[in-house]
Amino acid sequence: MAADYFIAKVYRQHNSLVITVPREVCLALQLKAGQHMVFTWQQSEGKFKFGKFKPEGAKDGPDSGNTYRKDQGGGT
Repeated sequence: MAADYFIAKVYRQHNSLVITVPREVCLALQLKAGQHMVFTWQQSEGKFKFGKFKPEGAKDGPDSGNTYRKDQGGGT
């Protein structure tokens, strides 16, 4: 049986805060590196939701990102 919740540590990467998505969640949502996610906060209910998101015209997978970004180890 899958867990009802997962705990993830927040850490800093350059100027951003990063959360690791647990493997079980990635498998359930069929997430891969380079794909997009959408985060929704329902403040009145105190709930936070996220899910897979595909922007119009975007590709799936690791080739969809900008590989020349300095924070991804790309060129200058």
